[in-house]
Amino acid sequence: MNSKGREIFIVLVELCTAHRPFADQAHYTYLMIDICNGVRPKVPDFMLNWIPEWYLNLMYRCWSDDPSERPTAIELYDLFWDALDFRVDNDFTRQLKIADENQKNISKSQKQELFELFSHSKIKSGNSSDPNILKFNESTTFNANTYDI
Repeated sequence: MNSKGREIFIVLVELCTAHRPFADQAHYTYLMIDICNGVRPKVPDFMLNWIPEWYLNLMYRCWSDDPSERPTAIELYDLFWDALDFRVDNDFTRQLKIADENQKNISKSQKQELFELFSHSKIKSGNSSDPNILKFNESTTFNANTYDI
C-alpha cells in the first residue's frame, strides 16, 4: 500500500485546495521529471491555517520519496476513523474546528487571492513567466451558452 501513498496525496491536495495539483502547468514530460526530482504542489500560504495540522502532515508523508515513510492502508484507515469520529473530542476534531473558524474569518485580500488562484488569470492571459504553464486559447475555452442545461 505504501506505493499508493502518492495517489492518496493527490486526493488530499485536491480536497484542501479545491483544485488539482499542478493544474496551472502542462502535464508533459518536464512536469513528470520535476515530480521525480522532488517538486511538489504548494499549498498557498494563506490556506495553511485553514487546514488541520494532522492533514498537512499526512499529505507530506504521502508524497515522501521514501516509500517506508508513506502511510500504510491500515494507518490511513485508523487516522481517518479517528478524525471522523466526531463523538470523541480529540486533537483531530479540535484542529478541524480551528481550521473551520479560520476559514470563516478570512480577509478580503485572502478572498481575492483565492479567487485569483482558481481563475488562473496568468494562464489564461499567457502572461506567466513559467514556460510550462498551460496557455488556454479560444479553441479550448468552454462557453456555458453552448450547452443545453
